Amino acid sequence: MSESFLHLFQEVVSVLRSHPEVVVYDVTVRSPASELDITAAERAMRRPMPDDLRAFYRAHDGVFLSWGLEGRDVTEPLEPFGFPEYGAPPGVINLLPVAKAFSANWVARDLINWPAEAHRVIYGVEAEDDEEDDDGPERVRAALLDHDSRYQPTSLVLGPPDQPAWTLIAHDHGADMLSSSLSTFTTYLAVTLARWGTNRMPVYRPVRTRGTATPGVPVIDGPKEHPSLDEIVEELRKSAAS
Repeated sequence: MSESFLHLFQEVVSVLRSHPEVVVYDVTVRSPASELDITAAERAMRRPMPDDLRAFYRAHDGVFLSWGLEGRDVTEPLEPFGFPEYGAPPGVINLLPVAKAFSANWVARDLINWPAEAHRVIYGVEAEDDEEDDDGPERVRAALLDHDSRYQPTSLVLGPPDQPAWTLIAHDHGADMLSSSLSTFTTYLAVTLARWGTNRMPVYRPVRTRGTATPGVPVIDGPKEHPSLDEIVEELRKSAAS
């Protein structure tokens, strides 16, 4: 992103707050992550953190925004960096602190389903067995970056050290890792802001041609479009009425 994420995020929040049909429930930007926490995440990953993700955490150890429409009650308000329920607000950015994002519990509790098949399809090779490290933390093969939705959280998946760590949206409560295109973390942030923190899946859902098989998983490099806030509000109203 040519401008800092925080600057663009603050612009989005400002426009949201000025819109007569929008209610901003909460905005939280945490202080930068400690080098100790970043290093701990890298030890768990068994590899360096992607440069764009490291830069994000060095600037802010978690960013949160929740907003909805005026006159429409939210049944399950979301606390900053909390666990979203089905009635969470329609606009959520819940970029987790590094220590929380890079926890082995996400995979252990099946909130990220990173099976051998998905690894094989995305990276073209089988996942290696974990090496025992009695002195180190449990290995993290996937991280939960943005817990904006209970149904389709955003994960960082890790393959061989010589291949990129990809960001994707895990459909079906984190169980389906192959219904999403891949991107860098920088691209994910750009899509998130372009969508005003609402559902990112329309951008990440792979476009497939009927009757053909698309090998591998598509990679996107930015938002398909930049809808205005008025267009997003109208989209949410139509969705609520349907």
